[in-house]
Amino acid sequence: MTRLLTRSFLRFILRAPFSSVSVFLGVLLGVASVTGVHLLGAQVNASLDGLRPPHLERVTHVATRQDLDVHHYAELARRLQEGSLAGVVRLAPLMEGTLADGTRVVATDWLGGGAVGIAAGVRADVEVDLQAAVVRGFDGRAEVCEPLQVSGRTIPVIGTLPASELTDDAPTLFVDLGLGTSLLGVDQPLQAVLLEARSPTQQLADGLELLMPGMSAGLSPPALPLGDGWQVHDVQTELAGFGLARAVLFNVGALGSLSLLVAVLLMYQTCVIWLRRQRDILARLMDIGVPRAALAAGFLCALLLLGGLATAAGLLAGQGLAQALLAQLAVPTASALALTATVVIKALASGVLVCLFGGVVAWYFEWRPRHRRVRGAAWFTALAIAAASGWLLSRTDGLIGVFAVILLVAGLVCWMSLPLLDTGRRFTERLRGSLLVRLALREATWYSGDLALAVAALALALGVSIGVGLMVDSFRREFVAMLDTRLQADLYVTADTSVADAADWLAGQPGVRRVALYGDAEVRVEGQPVSVGYGAFDAAEARRYGYPRALAANEVLASERALQALQRSVGDVATVGGVPLTIVGSFPGFGDAGLRLLLSVDGAARLGFAIDYRRIGIAADDPSSLASALAARHPTWTITNQQIMRGTAIRVFDQTFLITEALTALAMIVAAVALFNALGGMRLNQQATSELLDVLGLNRVERLTIDFTRATTVGTVALLLALPLGLWLGWVLCSEVNPRAFGWRIDLTLAPAAFVTPLVSGAVAVLLAGVLGVPGERRGRLA
Repeated sequence: MTRLLTRSFLRFILRAPFSSVSVFLGVLLGVASVTGVHLLGAQVNASLDGLRPPHLERVTHVATRQDLDVHHYAELARRLQEGSLAGVVRLAPLMEGTLADGTRVVATDWLGGGAVGIAAGVRADVEVDLQAAVVRGFDGRAEVCEPLQVSGRTIPVIGTLPASELTDDAPTLFVDLGLGTSLLGVDQPLQAVLLEARSPTQQLADGLELLMPGMSAGLSPPALPLGDGWQVHDVQTELAGFGLARAVLFNVGALGSLSLLVAVLLMYQTCVIWLRRQRDILARLMDIGVPRAALAAGFLCALLLLGGLATAAGLLAGQGLAQALLAQLAVPTASALALTATVVIKALASGVLVCLFGGVVAWYFEWRPRHRRVRGAAWFTALAIAAASGWLLSRTDGLIGVFAVILLVAGLVCWMSLPLLDTGRRFTERLRGSLLVRLALREATWYSGDLALAVAALALALGVSIGVGLMVDSFRREFVAMLDTRLQADLYVTADTSVADAADWLAGQPGVRRVALYGDAEVRVEGQPVSVGYGAFDAAEARRYGYPRALAANEVLASERALQALQRSVGDVATVGGVPLTIVGSFPGFGDAGLRLLLSVDGAARLGFAIDYRRIGIAADDPSSLASALAARHPTWTITNQQIMRGTAIRVFDQTFLITEALTALAMIVAAVALFNALGGMRLNQQATSELLDVLGLNRVERLTIDFTRATTVGTVALLLALPLGLWLGWVLCSEVNPRAFGWRIDLTLAPAAFVTPLVSGAVAVLLAGVLGVPGERRGRLA
């Protein structure tokens, strides 16, 4: 019987081509969005894994302490053997240092498993040689390298790692601890102990990564207390750029799920219409003894057949979407992204979820006993959800908690569409004026149950588009303001050798107004890696970072990420290299992957840094001529014009956020389709009214007036929901999501541009959905 009923329902669905195509399109776009974002995340994760330093393979935590030495490491190793380090399965010492020529050396115990990726990850056919190195940042190095001359000794090279903006661009040797001690000296102390810990939280994070790449970034890092003066932090602090990339993937993944959510609403809305059109037939079948369960099974099977075809098409569309999104991120990909078993299963699960959830809920609400609606219930629920959201937002510190709040508020928007339409119904009953206008307004509110979810879907898509637009516009304003403040020099020079000798020559060139030298050093502050920039921080230089006067030797500026990670505020003291420094100001540090401190050259000397300038900022009257002369003297130096640097930064910024625009556009399309179905179904439910209007002689213009007024009413209700949702979401993204994901807060700017595009798009979608008729509606069927 189920088979026969499935064929019957499927025949009905196929005889309603427009609604069937809309459902097909909605499922397709929802699956394509989820699939495309998953493929994008998997490809970015694969690229990150290729850049991961070998000594951090499988490492989950990094432990440090004051005056760390081999005795402390030995004590930890003893505790591991005794089983008193709960959850820890492996540990290895870490030694870091810089040679006289600027080469960075990273050493750990290869035999102890401190670099499991040295042979397996770099060269699978190479045996581990304890006197060899894996290199990164040495120009011209191929997969098989000639021996490297370092500090007067010859070192075999067994593999190379690619350089990236996410990794330190200094030439780096990854070596065994014994070779590292030989290169850096026996007095070189240990910097940290690398730990691999397995815990329920870590296993949950691994599972979430399989579900959606980047999703583990939504969890707060698991704590691993060692006691006895040890400071333990998550390995992501060692891979700051990696953490930022995964936070981006988390946000994109959450946004990519929006189309799937809207597709569920579309499926429910259309199923309600289909069931209502067949209600008389289904009632007669029940009267002759057909079980309701069999009818429901046949209906759901028909939905699954339609959804299965849409899911298959969505998989292919998701591949194309992923290719397009990866092209915006400039991530190298294969000619065709592979549809792995995980991706296929996730797509099938998404398609089945849309069909089953929408169909089951529609069936339940259409056949359940009718009860009188309690007017205050919706408003009470709204207040309860709002209170729960506020409590949850104040109690969580991870991204998942924030997005749980966003999901709650999104559900609130969907819930509130029905009481708003009901309120409009009571308002329209007292209206006076044109009969056609009053009829259209009343029709839009009389059928609140038919329109509520379509209105909610549109409001959700509009609200998210407004919120994301506000965040992007606010971020862009602050980013451009930062560029205008920071890029005050006309030329910027970067070199792989010291540039100090060029300062005198540059200062003597005609038209040169200012020459500023900059250097960098890597230190650990409270066990966490920090990049320290130094230079002549006079008042002019300090103003570039929002500080009004020159920096003293005991003062430091800190990025917002550094303040957050070190749990410091402006006015607090941070100890760097055993020297206390007062934090006198902060700066956003947009683009800084890790933690960053800035101090004067006197402060750098006070910390014992070997002053080594590798960058120059030059203010000149004729930058082009000076750049040509400088390039002739130093052909290996990188010389960048201020305008070129600024334009490149803004172009990369805009390209990055094209992804969010594409994903919100997909959700808007699905929402418009849902509204088209709902308005079409509503007109089909009003056949008697339409026939009466035909008898009265209404012409086409008067009918368009009714359709236009009805659509405008629906759009107004959606807008009333979307505007507060968009404003709230923009605030949450700027003040909560960005600080937790990236370490900086953005001041929300209510720019009109962030509202115009979503509102115009929504208005066009509403008018088209309301005015375009459904073919065959005059014949009383859903076509």
